[in-house]
Amino acid sequence: MGSEKTGRGCWTCKDRRVQCDRTLPVCQRCTSSNRQCLGYGMRLSWPRPNDRKRAMVASTAVQRALESGSDDFINTTWRDVELHHQLMEDGARLRYTSHVSKPLRQSWFAGGNRMDLVHYFHQAAYLSLTMMGQNNDYMRDLLLRMALYDTAPGRALLYAVLAMSSLHRSGPNQEAIQFKVAALQHLATSVKTTHQYCMEAAQHVATCMLLCTYEIMLPSESSGEWPWYIWGAMDVIQETRLEQYLEKKDISTLLEWVYYHDALSRFSVKHWRHRSASLEADATPEPATTRPLTRTRPPFTYPEPQYAVLNLFSKVCDSLLGPQDPRAREPEYQNRIKTLQEEISRLPTVKTPEYMGGDIAVELYRTSTLIYLVRATQKPWDATAHIDALVDWAYSVPVQHPSCGHLFPLFVLACEARTDEQRRSILGLIDRSEKDPARRDMKGFRAGVMSFWVQSDLQCDNEVLLQRYLEIMDTVISSNKTIQSFV
Repeated sequence: MGSEKTGRGCWTCKDRRVQCDRTLPVCQRCTSSNRQCLGYGMRLSWPRPNDRKRAMVASTAVQRALESGSDDFINTTWRDVELHHQLMEDGARLRYTSHVSKPLRQSWFAGGNRMDLVHYFHQAAYLSLTMMGQNNDYMRDLLLRMALYDTAPGRALLYAVLAMSSLHRSGPNQEAIQFKVAALQHLATSVKTTHQYCMEAAQHVATCMLLCTYEIMLPSESSGEWPWYIWGAMDVIQETRLEQYLEKKDISTLLEWVYYHDALSRFSVKHWRHRSASLEADATPEPATTRPLTRTRPPFTYPEPQYAVLNLFSKVCDSLLGPQDPRAREPEYQNRIKTLQEEISRLPTVKTPEYMGGDIAVELYRTSTLIYLVRATQKPWDATAHIDALVDWAYSVPVQHPSCGHLFPLFVLACEARTDEQRRSILGLIDRSEKDPARRDMKGFRAGVMSFWVQSDLQCDNEVLLQRYLEIMDTVISSNKTIQSFV
C-alpha cells in the first residue's frame, strides 16, 4: 500500500521554496535531508517588512517575545476574552479625577499565573460579598475593574481578591494566607503615599473590605480582626472625602458596602464583653484585637433612602442602655427610645412573598430592629401585640425562604422562637443557608442561637426573660473567643 499524501506541501519546503513530496505524516524530502518537517496544518505567521498585502503589522518587540517564548506574555483563551468584556463593559476605569493610573502590566500574571482564582472569584467567590441589596454582580465587576490598575492599593486589591477566592474555594490554606499578607504589604506601601486620588482611595477601601470578608469567612474562632478593616475603610473614606462622589454609582455602591458592615459591627461591639465567658480566671489575657472596640465612631448617613433603616439601626445600637444602668430611668432616655420606635414603625413596609430581593432585606431589618428595640426596653406589663404580629409574619414568610444571607435579622428572629416548631423552622433555615453558593460557615452562629434558647429555657418565667434579654445576648455573644460578625 502506498503512503498517503496531502494536497499541499509542508511548511518547511515552502519556506525553502522547494517542491514537497507531500507524504504523510511527514515529508520524505525533509526526512532524507535531516530537516524538521513543520507539517501541513495551519499556522500563524507575521508579515514581512514592507508587506503591503497584510493590513495589520505587529510590533517587532511583540514578535520577538512570542518567538523566544518569553514569560512576559500569556496565551489568551476564550474565557480570558469573556472576562475582559465583562470587566470593560462599564468603562475602562473610574473617571472621577484627572489622575491617570497606569494599567496593570500583562506580565504580572505570567510570573505566578493565578487567573484561575480570578475566574473563580468572578464565578463563585463573589457571592460571599454580603450586602444589603442585590448588588453582588455589580460589586464583583467593580472590584475586578479596580484591581486591574497598577497602583499600590490596586495591587493590594488584586491580592485581596486572590486571597478571598483561594479561601472560598479551598478553605484555610497557606496560599490564601500568603495572598493576604501580600495585600497587607501593598496597603502599607500605599499609606506612605502623600496624596491619594479618588481611584486609589477607592482601591484602598475595597481592599480593606475584602480583607474584612476574608476574616469573616474563616470557619473558626481564630480571627477577630474584621472590625479593624471596617474602621480602616471608614478612616480612608473620611480622610479622602469620598462621600463627595456619592452621585457616582461606583462610589455609592462601594460606600454602601462599607456602611452596611459598619452598622452591623455596632451590634457586635455593643454585646461583646471583651472576654470569653468560658475562660478560666487564670486564662490567657484577652486578645489585643478586642481592646480598641470602645473607640468612638462618627455616625453616618446611608446614601440610599430605601435603606434608611440602617441609619435607625445604628442609632438603636448606639443608644440602648442596659436595664441596670441608672441612665435608663431618665426621661430623656425613655423619650429617645420612644422616638426611635416611632421612626422605625413609620418606615414603609414590604410584606408580600414575591419581594424576595433587596426589598425583603429592608423589611427584615425594619422588623428585626423594631423587635430588638422593644424587647430590650419593654416592661413586663407593656402591650406588645404589634410585635407579636411582626414575629408571626416573620415565621410565615422570610423564615420559610430558601436561605437567609443576613445574620442579624435571623438571630433576632431566632431569639423569638418559643415553640419546638418555631425552633425547627429556624434550624431548617440555617441548614438551607449553609448550602447556599456563598458557602458561609454558620456553626458558630448556630451554636449562639441554641445557647440563647437554652438560657431562655432556664429562666423562671417570661417576665424574667424579658428583663434579662440584653444580658442573655451579652453572655451568648461574648462566649465566643473572638468578636462575631452578624452581616
